Amino acid sequence: MTSIVLTGAHSLTLDDGQKTVDPLPFLKVRKTRKYMGTQDDMAVVCVGHALLLAKLSLAAGDSVDPDRVGLYAAIGFIPFERSDIAPVLAASLTLGAFDVRRFSEEGYTKAPPLLTFRCLPNMPAYHVSANFGITGPYMVTYPGEGQAFLALQEAQVALMDGTIDVAVVFATAHQRNFLVEHHHARLDHPVAASDLRDAACALILEREDTAHKRGVVAHARLTNLEVTYEPTDPLKNEPIPTSTLTSTSTSTSTSTSTGAPAPFLELVSHLSSLPLSQHRTTRDGLTAHVTWSPAEAT
Repeated sequence: MTSIVLTGAHSLTLDDGQKTVDPLPFLKVRKTRKYMGTQDDMAVVCVGHALLLAKLSLAAGDSVDPDRVGLYAAIGFIPFERSDIAPVLAASLTLGAFDVRRFSEEGYTKAPPLLTFRCLPNMPAYHVSANFGITGPYMVTYPGEGQAFLALQEAQVALMDGTIDVAVVFATAHQRNFLVEHHHARLDHPVAASDLRDAACALILEREDTAHKRGVVAHARLTNLEVTYEPTDPLKNEPIPTSTLTSTSTSTSTSTSTGAPAPFLELVSHLSSLPLSQHRTTRDGLTAHVTWSPAEAT
């Protein structure tokens, strides 16, 4: 039975003080840039470079039908700056308390007009599909590391049952902003703002026979993927998230401060030291175990 191989990958993490990356080289219509936020920028750049490495253009005459290329995305928590939220809140108060009627009549109108386009979880998937011509099945999930594994699992199933020939799997998270920092600070097991990073990663996965027909190099092989779910009690403390990596070069517990892209970033950073075993438990009750082997392994 054929297996699933990785033929393209690209990751990025923004440095302190770096606001975003430039997606213009990958945009079909430059004017759409004004609708893009940091999570969109990072997604487009990562997918663009990963497709180049996989030698996939999805243009007319390419060997892969765009209708048989699936898109599977995990998007981080919705990002807002304080300056985006403050006018909305101020116009939604009555005697110092939040007033739903005032919000619906006045408050929401104070948000910047393009803010919705720049922060909604489905927008990175739109920008990726529109700019690279991906027209096959898709899945968008949100907002953490566990959902990245679910996106990977959906891609695995679609590849193995023949629904698609290629899967574009990516995760992106804009975390260095007021709302996401506020959210992580109030968790049972908080993450300091100084530990949060803006990051993204894209993987191009194919069945081995498809990659062989296209004559492209495989960089890793997906040899095991298990995701389980144990419901959590919202009235009790949430589970403590854990992450353990084992490869030929290291066996460590790792930080989850990059958010949804973390599992994919781990893979890309260990491509030179495969096999890699990832074991992660998340705040929302998901447990994932993934093994990646060298491409030549059977």
